[in-house]
Amino acid sequence: MAYDSSNPEAVKDAKRKAYHLNEREANGIAKICNDPDCRFVLASFLEQANIFHTAFNPNPSEHAFNEGYRNAGLWWLNKALLHDKEIMAKIQADKDFNQKAGNYDDDRNDSDTSGE
Repeated sequence: MAYDSSNPEAVKDAKRKAYHLNEREANGIAKICNDPDCRFVLASFLEQANIFHTAFNPNPSEHAFNEGYRNAGLWWLNKALLHDKEIMAKIQADKDFNQKAGNYDDDRNDSDTSGE
């Protein structure tokens, strides 16, 4: 059945469905913003998406890929900021706490080949 904008019942039904989808999305974003483990995953994705860096690459195909990935990261950041204006501060606080507690180390020493 196709959507019929001249049918008031169809319009009402479409608005109801859109409202419920928006509510589900908002609830999901709220869970992500409120759970430290989910914030860690969000922060990892935002870092991988290079939202605070340039996406430029001389190869046009790679540049387009980088821009698409960056746009996905910006979408997530926008949704998170709309829910919680302090999300970036919370992510940084989580990162600082975990580094002090020794829960993870950002310096992986990839260049260390000593095998230790």
